[in-house]
Amino acid sequence: MNPGRGHGFLTSGLVLTAATLSACDGRGDHPPVPPPPEMVQLLPPVPTATRPSSETPGGCHDVTVGEWLVEKLVPGQEPEPVPTAELVPGSTHSHTEIPPRIEFAGPVAWDSSYTEIVVPKGALPSVHNDMRGLVVDDSLYLTFSTGFAGVQARLGRLGEAWTGTARWFVDVVPHQINVRAMNLTPVPCDSPPPVSIDALRPPIPRSVELEGGNAITLWEPLPESVDTIRAGRLYVVGRTTGLFRGATDSISVRLDLLRGLVESITLRYPNADAHAAVLARLRDRYGLSASFARNPVTRLSVPRRRGAAAEPSIELSDSRR
Repeated sequence: MNPGRGHGFLTSGLVLTAATLSACDGRGDHPPVPPPPEMVQLLPPVPTATRPSSETPGGCHDVTVGEWLVEKLVPGQEPEPVPTAELVPGSTHSHTEIPPRIEFAGPVAWDSSYTEIVVPKGALPSVHNDMRGLVVDDSLYLTFSTGFAGVQARLGRLGEAWTGTARWFVDVVPHQINVRAMNLTPVPCDSPPPVSIDALRPPIPRSVELEGGNAITLWEPLPESVDTIRAGRLYVVGRTTGLFRGATDSISVRLDLLRGLVESITLRYPNADAHAAVLARLRDRYGLSASFARNPVTRLSVPRRRGAAAEPSIELSDSRR
């Protein structure tokens, strides 16, 4: 089963539209952003909610899930293995894993009836680039989507928590339908997350520190206090410090158009020795000795130099596009 095939996906008989949320180097020739996926309606009954349907969840919640079970096989085909509980980098089942801690962060930009879901700082990130919730009557509907595959859930209120059933979907038709139990428990956002970002393997840095105290972080907005110039790409004015220090000649970023989040950071070093020193620090701290490294949400690329005049560079990018 390949989550990268096709341009739409089906689940419970409803057609979902993939929202492509990537930028094109800030040049303005971007395709229109399609409407967000519809919420699944055909799910099993859930506990009756005890609060008004107009109330939207907020704050942070820890997510617990049960084992995946097969709900419906593809007629005429042998059963496929269900996803495992382990998040394996590069696994085709990584899109089925919901982050262990989520935060309801206010209205979605393109439709205020939906509540955007984010992962709090320091918690294990999600592979999904589209996460949102919607209260309909007494149920909370959730979507976690990569644009090609993911998980949808319908939960009911149970005390201060939410409980119900989650299903996976993928843009391959027909596909085996798997289900699992899912619960949300409210927690303080400043409490230690159940799984830290440090659990990602291989570990890859996601921030570039700047002189003056600012930092550029993948999948977060650019700090308002940084100076930028537009020259095809968006360039940040300043010099790096910390892990990536070393006479950086240019710092370019690519932003997601709709949400203004940083998708990639490219650092160019005219000084080959400084570039080599950065790579040595990456090797010492993270064990990254190859020219390319990737985990479920982060990529690090070190392009090979082509001739003595080529400018060495390093690119950090987020996989959720």
